[in-house]
Amino acid sequence: MEKTLTLAEIRDKLAAHYRVIFDRWYLLMDEAKVSNLDGDEDAYRAITRRADKLSDNMDGIKIAVGVLGIDLADFQSSVNADR
Repeated sequence: MEKTLTLAEIRDKLAAHYRVIFDRWYLLMDEAKVSNLDGDEDAYRAITRRADKLSDNMDGIKIAVGVLGIDLADFQSSVNADR
């Protein structure tokens, strides 16, 4: 059985996924800041590499949103709907 999603449903699913990734990215950036303040350069670099990969994923989601013709401001509103 084929399931068809509306553009709004796709937007909301992508927004929810984006929010999960953003929250992980944000926590990693906090950890990186602490490592940097502690002078732990190795930990700082390792954590920022992980955060950079999450950032790349978020960029990919934004690109997909644009390709689907979803307004970026509308998408960001969906991402931040619970904030």
